Amino acid sequence: MKQKKAQASALVDFYAYIAFALVILIFFFLFKFGVSDSKKFVIEDEKTNSDATTVLLNYLRTPVVVDGKEITVADLIVLWNAEPIMIRMLDM
Repeated sequence: MKQKKAQASALVDFYAYIAFALVILIFFFLFKFGVSDSKKFVIEDEKTNSDATTVLLNYLRTPVVVDGKEITVADLIVLWNAEPIMIRMLDM
């Protein structure tokens, strides 16, 4: 009887090793082929977005001369959108 238990234990260990190896192989293939491609696209999209943001900020910080006064493009947009009284103050 004792020999049968030892043989069953050895078979269970063998199947456990095979199951462990299969799990490792499944995770390897999932990470190798599935996840890596989608992460590359996400990183490239964020890089493109940050470049556009930097260009816009630089454009808004660009100084312009309006009626002899130097202001930024952002301030010019605010003045243009404000009431006409604010535009008249620019002439002063």
